[in-house]
Amino acid sequence: MSKTLILFCFAIFSALSNPIELKISTRNESNIRYFEQLLERSIHSIDHQVNITYIGTLNYQRQISYFEANKVNVIWRMRTKERDQKYRRIDIPLTNGKIAQRLLLVNINNQNKFNNVKNLQDFIDSNSTGVFGENWYDVDVWRHNKLPYIELSGDMNKIYQMLHHGNRGFDYFSRSIIEIENELNVHPYLAIERNLIFSFDTDMYFYIQKDNDALYQLLTNALKSAAKQGIIEDLLYEFYGDLKNKYRLAHRTHITLSVPN
Repeated sequence: MSKTLILFCFAIFSALSNPIELKISTRNESNIRYFEQLLERSIHSIDHQVNITYIGTLNYQRQISYFEANKVNVIWRMRTKERDQKYRRIDIPLTNGKIAQRLLLVNINNQNKFNNVKNLQDFIDSNSTGVFGENWYDVDVWRHNKLPYIELSGDMNKIYQMLHHGNRGFDYFSRSIIEIENELNVHPYLAIERNLIFSFDTDMYFYIQKDNDALYQLLTNALKSAAKQGIIEDLLYEFYGDLKNKYRLAHRTHITLSVPN
């Protein structure tokens, strides 16, 4: 056996025997298991091992601080120009667009406010105000579509109680169809608005540090493999079920929102 072949075999053996070490956190407990399993199964699909350390729930600013200090080495975010310039995006969408299909979490007594909405202008005319966490991508989308919103800093869990009490100047909390069920289970005093679904053209992506070439190549290969093998679609169904029928998507009024360039 040649020296080159021996070195190549050793490199393959090392890659297979030394697990990839990933450190992750989340801003929202409702989706951590999906993204954790997506990382794990994707990496296993290319015959690598992985150790994933979950360091807990962090707010937006703290998570970015941890990420930039390499205390977290993978985050998932909506794609933006700013993030693409600052970090390195793994260019495989993670939810097949479902993260950007939105239902409204509302006060259980406020359904009538939305009953006559048939299009975007009707929604604007309803004088309904949304609420988002600080620096969320949704803020840019809502602003771009001239929709009123309030942006709150700190712990997003306070939003649910504030929406329930109904005296904080907002009427709904836009949530993805893969987020809303878990959140409603935790906050059953709220309701899912019955008639509308919003969508915009984006998805969630994994981001890593700019200079981590090895991790970039590994995650790119792993996620391409996951998409090709149907792992992403299988996981979406495993974690969230038949979303089309669960939320009667074909019977809802579909409102498409444009996204900033």
